[in-house]
Amino acid sequence: GFLARREHGLIHFHRGECAPQPEAVQLPVPGEAAVSFAGVRVRADALPMPADASSLMERAEDRRVFVSADALAMPLSVRARRPGDRFRPLGAPGRKKLKDLFIDRKVPRHQRDRVPLVVDGEGRIVWVVGHAIADPFKLTGGEQQVVKLEASQR
Repeated sequence: GFLARREHGLIHFHRGECAPQPEAVQLPVPGEAAVSFAGVRVRADALPMPADASSLMERAEDRRVFVSADALAMPLSVRARRPGDRFRPLGAPGRKKLKDLFIDRKVPRHQRDRVPLVVDGEGRIVWVVGHAIADPFKLTGGEQQVVKLEASQR
């Protein structure tokens, strides 16, 4: 009835069983989704593009991002990571394994399955919640609409 995990030279024991892969949750725009495996709520709102795109960028933070509605394939959903997940982080020259992003950001291995991913209708990772948006969904200034994505504790 115990699980053990090795992390940074230490072994941690805890009660429990291996949980099955959580199901993806639909994220309506506008609307919100309760993401039980991560203990968060993700909200999506469509906004008109302001005259000055930099004003949105100033309001962005780890738990609130703005992405191009034009680049998204609807519907959006929120899911946990899967083996082999890849995406192109904002400003990066190429694709990166999600696992490598977590290693670079020093996200402990036992927490990685609890990081929600917002994906579009084509299965492309749009936002690694709290960490990075994907480059193809960045604001360029020519968009008609913007989607604001925001995560909060449940």
